[in-house]
Amino acid sequence: MSVASFLAGTRCHAAAQPAPVAGVTGQPLIASIGRRRRGRIAKVVHVTPPHRLPAPDGLQLRLLGTPLVVMPGSPAPQRRALTAQEAVLLAWLVLKGPVQRPRMASLLWPEADAPTAANNLRQRLHGLRRFPALVLAGPQAGWLCLPEAVAHDLADPRDGLREDPAAVGVDLLGSFDYGKTPQLATWVTAERDRWRQTVVDGLLQWAVHAEHAGDAANAARWAARALELSPTSAAATRVLMRVHHQQGEREAALAAFERCGEALRAVGGAPDADTLALARLVGRSRPVQAQETPQLLPLALRHPPRTVGRAALQRTAMAAWNIAGCVLLTGPPGIGKSRVLDDLTRATSAALSLRPGQDEQAVPYGVLTSLVSSLMQRCAPTLAARHERLCAFIAAASPSALPGGVHAHGDGDAHARFLGGRGGQHPADAGHR
Repeated sequence: MSVASFLAGTRCHAAAQPAPVAGVTGQPLIASIGRRRRGRIAKVVHVTPPHRLPAPDGLQLRLLGTPLVVMPGSPAPQRRALTAQEAVLLAWLVLKGPVQRPRMASLLWPEADAPTAANNLRQRLHGLRRFPALVLAGPQAGWLCLPEAVAHDLADPRDGLREDPAAVGVDLLGSFDYGKTPQLATWVTAERDRWRQTVVDGLLQWAVHAEHAGDAANAARWAARALELSPTSAAATRVLMRVHHQQGEREAALAAFERCGEALRAVGGAPDADTLALARLVGRSRPVQAQETPQLLPLALRHPPRTVGRAALQRTAMAAWNIAGCVLLTGPPGIGKSRVLDDLTRATSAALSLRPGQDEQAVPYGVLTSLVSSLMQRCAPTLAARHERLCAFIAAASPSALPGGVHAHGDGDAHARFLGGRGGQHPADAGHR
């Protein structure tokens, strides 16, 4: 018999191969392509996993916390609990995608032989029929898959975390224990850790975003929640330390560092170099007042523990101070005039440092009035009795500058004796004009 007559007499039953699924690697399967009266002609073909079925309307899987299936109902949705094996089967399909029946059966029942494991799987799938809309069997025989785009709570958590740092749970598959199935237990443990880290990363993204936007309260809220879930997180610790320090809460910043160090030491670790450097910087810095405006510069540039490249300027200022008792610093805003003046004040025996506000700079004699008023507050009993004329001068310029109990009367050259006879220098920073 010729090949042509053989093929003509053969009844073909070839089925159309399913279209490939993007992003999924195909598996070799056996497919029958022809039949004779005696025997079968078979060929190895490349078959991809099946398409996912359309999603049932309103069906939701809750795999965080106690696993549930939430189904639409009236007057309220119906919530039905899942068993441990049902929950891990659905979690696998959500996180890894379609799976062949023999593979899942061997994972769920590793000690059973193949026929027994396959029969157990059929029973579990039959139990899932109590959720009529949840069909796990795909168009291709031998595969399990979820309906397309089925709703579940393992999607990107960042949107939920934006409104409430505690809105997204971290207990994947609740308290179910899969220790009797070692391979499956290893996978569940890894997925639980991965999901927890995903939530922590989302919290850190929002915390850093809020920090850069000057929203200290929310930055601290997200960072604190991240540390609650992962006490050894160095990144979350640094965010919380920076936020506390910028708010003038130096002790709180150092306490956050200590808590992270204790958590790391408990697992045999230690703070990294960046966290240690930040802790040293906070420890050397003076407490600062809370900032009302966003600060986008790094912490080390906002409140440096020491100045660099100012030695010559400081020597010149100190010489002028010692000779004339007066130093005038000029320059554009932001170059460090106030810092140089602070260093000069600490290096001398000056009794008072004054920083008038913009409102005082706009008032005639405002800076002088503020300086004299502060001095009078410091030395009120003596000044009130000896320098009444100076009080009269201050009262005329700014009545509110007089301390309580001091009245304006006359007394010769009081202001000259006051400014020239006290023997001290009193720096004033008039700010930027």
